[in-house]
Amino acid sequence: NLINYCLFEKFLAIAAIRMMNCDYNCIQNCVIRDKIQGIGVDMGGIGISARPEAESRGNRIINNEIYNLTDAIGLIYNTDSKGNTEFDQKGFVPGTIIENNDFYIEKSLYTIVDGEERACAENAVDFKAGAGSDRPEDRILFLNNRMWGFRPTDQSCGGSGSAGSGILLHMDASNYLLKGNIVFDVSQGVAVMGRHKRYPDAKVENIAFVNNLIYDVKDVAPWNYNSG
Repeated sequence: NLINYCLFEKFLAIAAIRMMNCDYNCIQNCVIRDKIQGIGVDMGGIGISARPEAESRGNRIINNEIYNLTDAIGLIYNTDSKGNTEFDQKGFVPGTIIENNDFYIEKSLYTIVDGEERACAENAVDFKAGAGSDRPEDRILFLNNRMWGFRPTDQSCGGSGSAGSGILLHMDASNYLLKGNIVFDVSQGVAVMGRHKRYPDAKVENIAFVNNLIYDVKDVAPWNYNSG
């Protein structure tokens, strides 16, 4: 399937486009923008996931502009909030390619909380799911993307909360290549977090960063010690 030259805006949902247990789809040359404001829930651009022991393979996100959302892209890994394991999203997303996109938020999403700059948003990309193997053909590729503008979350309007990273890898993110990306004007460039107490069997490993440029990292929160 191909989604090409489409506009998605002013939506009220967890994501503008959700893909689950689906293979070899392509979203290209699209604009996804401007979530409904004033609601403190996650509303992202594109989310990809799979049920336990399943996968979403070979999906591509190419040459899109995605802005003013909670997260532009999410590779999702979580358990059902009501404890129904049938609805868990703990599968894999092998062969995902995310290339040549712009992910950002504008100053209209900025707020001030206790004298500190915040945003009605979280991160540019939130990578929780992994490839499910160490094989090169399953590697998740994040190539030549540009990200800017993110700040720590104002949870009254911006979702469950984050530090405002350009790139966040955690939960079960594994077998990634991140190459040729540019991250600037954010409160964290790249954040990689290890094991999560809710998911003791998940692991973050085999992450390669190659020729990425990170600059103008903002010191906008006293608890957020920035090092790139």
